[in-house]
Amino acid sequence: MEQKIDIDLIPLTSMALIILLILMIISPNISRSSIEVKLPEAETAQDKRTDKIIVTVANDGRIDVGGSEIDFEELMPLLKKKLSRNPEATLLIRADKSIYYSDIELILKAGRSCGAKKVAIGTEKN
Repeated sequence: MEQKIDIDLIPLTSMALIILLILMIISPNISRSSIEVKLPEAETAQDKRTDKIIVTVANDGRIDVGGSEIDFEELMPLLKKKLSRNPEATLLIRADKSIYYSDIELILKAGRSCGAKKVAIGTEKN
Protein backbone atom coordinates (compact mmCIF):
# COMPACT_ATOMS: atom_id res chain seq x y z
CA MET A 1 0.00 0.00 0.00
CA GLU A 2 1.44 3.37 -1.10
CA GLN A 3 1.30 6.44 1.07
CA LYS A 4 -0.06 9.49 -0.71
CA ILE A 5 1.79 12.68 0.14
CA ASP A 6 -0.17 15.91 -0.22
CA ILE A 7 1.30 19.38 -0.17
CA ASP A 8 -1.19 21.99 0.92
CA LEU A 9 -0.72 25.04 -1.31
CA ILE A 10 -3.43 27.23 0.23
CA PRO A 11 -1.21 28.77 2.98
CA LEU A 12 1.55 29.42 0.43
CA THR A 13 -0.88 31.10 -1.95
CA SER A 14 -2.37 33.16 0.86
CA MET A 15 1.04 34.42 1.96
CA ALA A 16 1.99 35.29 -1.63
CA LEU A 17 -1.19 37.31 -2.05
CA ILE A 18 -0.66 39.12 1.28
CA ILE A 19 2.90 40.05 0.30
CA LEU A 20 1.67 41.24 -3.10
CA LEU A 21 -0.99 43.37 -1.43
CA ILE A 22 1.55 44.93 0.93
CA LEU A 23 3.90 45.75 -1.95
CA MET A 24 1.06 47.30 -3.96
CA ILE A 25 0.18 49.56 -1.04
CA ILE A 26 3.77 50.59 -0.29
CA SER A 27 5.22 50.97 -3.82
CA PRO A 28 3.62 54.30 -4.81
CA ASN A 29 5.36 55.94 -1.83
CA ILE A 30 8.82 54.59 -2.56
CA SER A 31 9.81 57.11 -5.24
CA ARG A 32 8.05 60.09 -3.71
CA SER A 33 10.04 63.24 -3.23
CA SER A 34 10.34 64.93 0.13
CA ILE A 35 9.74 68.27 -1.62
CA GLU A 36 6.29 69.25 -2.86
CA VAL A 37 6.28 71.07 -6.20
CA LYS A 38 3.60 72.39 -8.56
CA LEU A 39 4.56 71.04 -11.97
CA PRO A 40 3.77 72.96 -15.14
CA GLU A 41 0.85 71.62 -17.17
CA ALA A 42 1.11 70.19 -20.67
CA GLU A 43 -1.35 68.64 -23.14
CA THR A 44 1.05 65.84 -24.01
CA ALA A 45 2.23 64.81 -20.55
CA GLN A 46 2.86 61.06 -20.37
CA ASP A 47 4.06 58.70 -17.68
CA LYS A 48 6.67 56.51 -19.34
CA ARG A 49 7.61 53.50 -17.23
CA THR A 50 11.40 53.47 -17.53
CA ASP A 51 14.29 53.63 -15.11
CA LYS A 52 14.43 57.19 -13.86
CA ILE A 53 16.66 59.32 -11.71
CA ILE A 54 14.26 61.91 -10.35
CA VAL A 55 15.61 65.33 -9.42
CA THR A 56 13.03 67.62 -7.80
CA VAL A 57 13.60 71.36 -7.49
CA ALA A 58 11.37 73.41 -5.17
CA ASN A 59 10.50 77.05 -5.75
CA ASP A 60 12.90 78.06 -2.96
CA GLY A 61 15.82 76.24 -4.64
CA ARG A 62 15.88 73.08 -2.50
CA ILE A 63 16.96 69.98 -4.45
CA ASP A 64 15.78 66.43 -3.81
CA VAL A 65 17.20 63.31 -5.48
CA GLY A 66 15.46 60.01 -4.89
CA GLY A 67 13.68 61.18 -1.76
CA SER A 68 16.61 62.79 0.04
CA GLU A 69 17.31 66.51 0.10
CA ILE A 70 20.80 67.52 -1.06
CA ASP A 71 22.86 70.64 -1.81
CA PHE A 72 23.73 71.57 -5.40
CA GLU A 73 27.39 70.72 -4.69
CA GLU A 74 26.35 67.12 -3.91
CA LEU A 75 24.32 66.78 -7.12
CA MET A 76 27.07 65.93 -9.61
CA PRO A 77 28.78 63.20 -7.53
CA LEU A 78 25.40 61.65 -6.78
CA LEU A 79 24.31 61.75 -10.43
CA LYS A 80 27.63 60.21 -11.52
CA LYS A 81 27.17 57.41 -9.01
CA LYS A 82 23.58 56.71 -10.07
CA LEU A 83 24.36 56.92 -13.80
CA SER A 84 27.37 54.61 -13.44
CA ARG A 85 25.01 51.97 -12.01
CA ASN A 86 22.44 52.49 -14.79
CA PRO A 87 23.78 54.46 -17.79
CA GLU A 88 20.48 54.11 -19.69
CA ALA A 89 18.40 55.75 -16.95
CA THR A 90 16.41 58.86 -17.80
CA LEU A 91 17.18 61.98 -15.79
CA LEU A 92 13.74 63.38 -14.89
CA ILE A 93 13.76 66.95 -13.63
CA ARG A 94 10.63 67.89 -11.69
CA ALA A 95 10.80 71.63 -11.10
CA ASP A 96 8.19 73.92 -9.63
CA LYS A 97 6.45 75.92 -12.34
CA SER A 98 7.51 79.21 -10.72
CA ILE A 99 11.22 78.45 -11.26
CA TYR A 100 13.06 80.17 -14.11
CA TYR A 101 14.52 78.02 -16.85
CA SER A 102 17.99 79.38 -16.07
CA ASP A 103 17.83 77.64 -12.68
CA ILE A 104 16.85 74.34 -14.31
CA GLU A 105 19.55 74.77 -16.93
CA LEU A 106 22.24 74.30 -14.26
CA ILE A 107 20.78 70.88 -13.41
CA LEU A 108 20.46 70.00 -17.11
CA LYS A 109 24.15 70.83 -17.63
CA ALA A 110 25.13 68.84 -14.54
CA GLY A 111 23.18 65.83 -15.80
CA ARG A 112 24.73 66.01 -19.25
CA SER A 113 28.25 66.36 -17.86
CA CYS A 114 27.63 63.32 -15.65
CA GLY A 115 26.69 61.23 -18.69
CA ALA A 116 22.88 61.35 -18.79
CA LYS A 117 21.86 60.29 -22.30
CA LYS A 118 18.15 60.98 -21.81
CA VAL A 119 16.77 63.99 -19.96
CA ALA A 120 13.10 64.85 -19.42
CA ILE A 121 11.24 67.71 -17.76
CA GLY A 122 8.33 66.63 -15.54
CA THR A 123 4.88 68.06 -16.25
CA GLU A 124 1.29 67.35 -15.23
CA LYS A 125 -1.42 66.56 -17.73
CA ASN A 126 -4.21 69.17 -17.99
